[in-house]
Amino acid sequence: MSENLARCRRCHDVFDAEEGICPRCGTPWQSIAAPPPPEEGTYVDRYRGTEYAEPEPVQQVMAGPGITPATKAIIGIGVGMLSIAVVVGVALAAGAFTPKPNYEPVIVSIAPVTPPPPTPTPQPETAMALLAINDPNLNAHIVIQSRVDEDSVISGHPFSVVVTMDCQVSNGEESAILTQGGKTQELRFVDGKVFLRILPSTKWAATPVVSSWAAVLPLFNLTTPRMIDFVGLESRDGQQAYHFRSSKWWVPDLNRMGLMDSTALGIKPDTINLDLWTDSFGKPIYASFSAMTVAKDGRKLLDIETTYTFTNVGTPVDVLNPLATPVPSASPTKS
Repeated sequence: MSENLARCRRCHDVFDAEEGICPRCGTPWQSIAAPPPPEEGTYVDRYRGTEYAEPEPVQQVMAGPGITPATKAIIGIGVGMLSIAVVVGVALAAGAFTPKPNYEPVIVSIAPVTPPPPTPTPQPETAMALLAINDPNLNAHIVIQSRVDEDSVISGHPFSVVVTMDCQVSNGEESAILTQGGKTQELRFVDGKVFLRILPSTKWAATPVVSSWAAVLPLFNLTTPRMIDFVGLESRDGQQAYHFRSSKWWVPDLNRMGLMDSTALGIKPDTINLDLWTDSFGKPIYASFSAMTVAKDGRKLLDIETTYTFTNVGTPVDVLNPLATPVPSASPTKS
């Protein structure tokens, strides 16, 4: 390095003037032009070259900042690092560095929830039929015939019973003649009491015990609209009739539907069906009950068939207490 040193007027760094530029801030350096000679007789002229002469100032011409190689290198490194950061960010967003699972994804399928259907409004025909057969004061003459057959494979011997019941119901009272196995008896349900006589005897007796199925009303235990389906309009015994059929919601009383004690059976039916026909006003005309169990070879292991025939529906009759003392009729007055 030469002895021609210069001081940068911008950052005050000292550098060799031959370099031409400040290595610290990049400011160009320019030499100062020689001043003109002083006029004769002036202080400067008189004391020039002595210790009293005015020191010559060192001037530094400022110029626009330049870009040094070091600055360029720093800028290049910064741009490079910024580019790398952008590339890495894009790769992370795309999941390039996310490890892939070594198992199959589990896909859970959720079935849509179907709301339960609203309770349907019963058809007028169904409503009228339910109202008639559940009337506790129904007036009608009803003939019921039942046959129960059980195969010998069930209990070791065949079982068969036929029951006929001819009854009159009127305003909550009942009178019935029951025939089973060659034996006939007459029953009356009057004022909450039960009276019985074995025909042909004419003697009545009050009895506290009677088979549950001997009471005909209420009919069939069809209590709600969902227990019965409307099949359609059909012709029955020469008249137009509404046909109904029991649904899966119906649970019958086998004792009453078979006119017997069902605990004596060795097997329960697996198919149960009730068909009912009424007139246009809901009054019952005819009903048919069927309950059975069928083996794989088609043989009926159990077969229950019961029919109901209704007449004089709506016509009341007197059902009297057979033990009541009859009221004598008034004797005619002699004139």
